[in-house]
Amino acid sequence: MRVRTTLLLRTLLITGLLVMSASCGANPGALSNAPSVRITSPVSGAKIATRTVTVHVSISRFTLVPGGSDQKAGTGQVWVYANGRVETRLGSTTATLILAPGTYTLKAVLVTNGKAVATSTPVVASVAVTSAPNGPPTGTASTNSCTTGGTSSTQRLSSGTMTLFCIELPTNVLVQRVVAGPDGNIWFTAGGMGASTGAIGRITPSGVITLFTEGLPPARFGPSDIVAGPGGNLWFDSTAVDSGGGSIGRISPPGKITIFDTGLSGGGVYDIAVGPEGDLWFTYSNANSGTGAIGRLTPSGAITMFGRGSLANSTPRDIVTGPDGNLWFTLSSGYSDTGTALGTNAIGRISPTGAVTLFTRGIGTSGPTEIVPGPDGNLWFTDGNAIGRITPAGVITLFNKGLPQAGSTPESPPKSPVRIVAGADGNLWFTDSFGGIGRITPSGTITMFTKGLPPLSSPYCIVAGPGGNLWFTTGLDRNTAGGIGRITPSGTISMLSESLSPGAILGCPIAGPAGTLWFPDGSSIGRIVP
Repeated sequence: MRVRTTLLLRTLLITGLLVMSASCGANPGALSNAPSVRITSPVSGAKIATRTVTVHVSISRFTLVPGGSDQKAGTGQVWVYANGRVETRLGSTTATLILAPGTYTLKAVLVTNGKAVATSTPVVASVAVTSAPNGPPTGTASTNSCTTGGTSSTQRLSSGTMTLFCIELPTNVLVQRVVAGPDGNIWFTAGGMGASTGAIGRITPSGVITLFTEGLPPARFGPSDIVAGPGGNLWFDSTAVDSGGGSIGRISPPGKITIFDTGLSGGGVYDIAVGPEGDLWFTYSNANSGTGAIGRLTPSGAITMFGRGSLANSTPRDIVTGPDGNLWFTLSSGYSDTGTALGTNAIGRISPTGAVTLFTRGIGTSGPTEIVPGPDGNLWFTDGNAIGRITPAGVITLFNKGLPQAGSTPESPPKSPVRIVAGADGNLWFTDSFGGIGRITPSGTITMFTKGLPPLSSPYCIVAGPGGNLWFTTGLDRNTAGGIGRITPSGTISMLSESLSPGAILGCPIAGPAGTLWFPDGSSIGRIVP
């Protein structure tokens, strides 16, 4: 199973530069008839002299309200993102952000009743850059000091060391995903925006970086996701400017890139998984027609699309190989500009031959997002303010007892599980964007852990890591910097780095060779040796 983006972050990666989904909050993707939302200030390319950044947003055909559980059709709330992380939620058209020095991709999303109905075009702005020293050896205030390409910086943490390896990236390109390659190296995507061409990168365990660009199309929304696949190759998705469509790319260990895009014009690839027979399977959505589909790509490059009719007006999101040899995916309905559901919220199953079955009984109104195989032979998923379980036969059960209650104001924002992963202890573990780290047993008992988390932290990605522990990132919310933490099976939380640059961690960490942990960090790759 590969690391995947968070629900909202991954959707943002499909609709903009970032997202480590990612795709984090419910966001099925805006339909073509949705209201418009755009950032009017700052403008792309702006250089801001202070850390105080004022974001002005304009919307059409919607009334803004503070947001929360009392939203109705025709009203909405603006969520403002910096580098793919929720910076603030507001019921007005102005947001004041306090950002550390660096370059940011800003995005505004219009949300109603937990669903994104419009997303702005990304705006890239730079905040005044100043040098920052390394943090003290206690690890309580470590600082990202890797600010120029071609250098590295090592910081002592409370447990182990963290090294940031900086990368000289093209303009408007940021590191998004990392994956452990079959060759013993770490591979990553560096996504481009607009007409910028991104890159596929390789970093050795010692930190030697090589970028590969030959054969990549100009990428509007990628490259983004990347997985280790058949034949010892790496596979990634991208959306090209020239064709206006998605594509799947293959890169060999020496760095040769091949692009496959037959039948993908006009849409975008959302998530990729390796199937039980060695084929690549992916979720696909055409925002213009509102048509979703599941795609299969053979190692030789033949693409076949399934389910276009049954997935109309719906967005397939996460996809994984199940314990029964089928592929399982989450499906969220598209919405009209009045908030009316146009499609289906469901858990989907597709056989290796392409037979699609949708399971809707027991699904919540928010729609499922991330899905993973569980240690009990079932599949587990996040669904609004609940954790869901589905058996191979399709029986769905939702669990929410013990989860934090949803907020009703920007100061008490909506809470929902974001990412979910199977732990080595036989339980499922998940992040709640404002509620902490959660553990759910196969029988459905939920326990939340918050002691040890920094104030206002927003837990985001979570992965199984060395020593049977779980590792997670905390995102930027308001003025809180991102960080990396560890939680033991008993629930003890330790923050290894509490003050990386705000919004810096763009994606999920992964377990690397020799017990190391690796993560993407904007213009650098981070390595933690516990």
